[in-house]
Amino acid sequence: MAGIHRGHALKGEYTCHPDREMVLYAMTLGALARGRTLIEDCAQTSEQIAYIQWLGANQIPCTRKDKTWDIEGAGLTGSFSPLQTLPTGEWAQFLALCMLSRDHETLFDFGAEAESSPLAIILKHEFTGQWDSGRWIFGEPSLQWKLSPAGEVPHRQRVRILLQALLHERTVAFEEKSTVRDQLSGMLAYFGAPITVETTGSEELDELARRMARMQGQKIERKVLTRLAPCKTLSGKELVIPGDPTEACALALLASLLPDSDIMIRMVDLNPGRAGVFTAIKRMGANLEVSQKKERYGDQFGSLRVQSCKRPVGRKLAGELLMTCIEEVPLLAVAASFADGETILRLPEHVALRERTLLETLATNLKLAGVEVGVYEEGLVVRGREEVDANHFDSAGIPVVGLALAVLARAAHGQSEIAGLDCVPAIFPEILAKLGVQ
Repeated sequence: MAGIHRGHALKGEYTCHPDREMVLYAMTLGALARGRTLIEDCAQTSEQIAYIQWLGANQIPCTRKDKTWDIEGAGLTGSFSPLQTLPTGEWAQFLALCMLSRDHETLFDFGAEAESSPLAIILKHEFTGQWDSGRWIFGEPSLQWKLSPAGEVPHRQRVRILLQALLHERTVAFEEKSTVRDQLSGMLAYFGAPITVETTGSEELDELARRMARMQGQKIERKVLTRLAPCKTLSGKELVIPGDPTEACALALLASLLPDSDIMIRMVDLNPGRAGVFTAIKRMGANLEVSQKKERYGDQFGSLRVQSCKRPVGRKLAGELLMTCIEEVPLLAVAASFADGETILRLPEHVALRERTLLETLATNLKLAGVEVGVYEEGLVVRGREEVDANHFDSAGIPVVGLALAVLARAAHGQSEIAGLDCVPAIFPEILAKLGVQ
């Protein structure tokens, strides 16, 4: 249990650890490429270490020196051992299964209890195949998908389909209204895959043309077309992964809330399908500016200057914007706790159902801080206070909730304690120290 009190202003320059999901994508594509892939200036999380160890156990040499992962790829036609001990970590395990699904002639032995474990649920719902005497054999990949109510291919389904199409030299094409968290497409292109992403509709018109169309009652639908053609080979690359938007958001939010703060956060991932949280907190009044924006390594990144603001303003956040910052919902709820007025965080119904435990845990803690908050079918309603109270909080072992509560405690009136805060560093290394939580 950690004791935390309201602190001094944040000052100076900060960097964040690389986006966790993108690091795992780079490791995956590096393993499937020909030649060496170097992932530079990369911290180690437990999930990344487990994934690298799994790759090594499958005859893909991986070493580390001076914060750089060095992966010697086996190409798209390598083979895997039939005896499998999957890596720990939900996303690392999912990507490992995507790679194993290339071989639909091998009976994979995942252990004696696998057929009745959570792994069996993932295999049943995400992959084609069947159990045979306690072992799993992958079937031909299903490259079919179902658009979400918002009109995009669900994130996990998109990743699986793109990787399986890559591994089986298939063509796959998506037509969507929007894309959310699609960082894999850009990285595939950087590694040399024949993939294109094209946007049509309103973005092709200038502002005058859009206004004229609206005045005439014309509905201009935005479409995003993603197409991956059969791929023979990927090439090993050197790359630097931009900073994690969740970490950057925590720093930006605390700087906004603590008087006299003035910070610069360098090389933050600004992919529009992933980093919508910065637009969201700016709409709530954050004094945030983007500079030095660049496109490289198949992604967008830049620096954020954040200065303290007078007080956040309550807003309604929903739709595509909120879908680009699902992981940061707890941080947005903390911002709403200090805001003037009411904030509504409206999630798609299926996302709200999936995140119900997180939302209820978050609401319980915010109520302890004296904040009026309600959980409803599609998200949260938060009515902010000018002064938020310290208390004894509990992250319930959810890292992003622990991170959000650390920001809350650092800006609250009085001294707080947070149970379960030790879950945060495993996912967000060193962030607590940057926030001033000792």
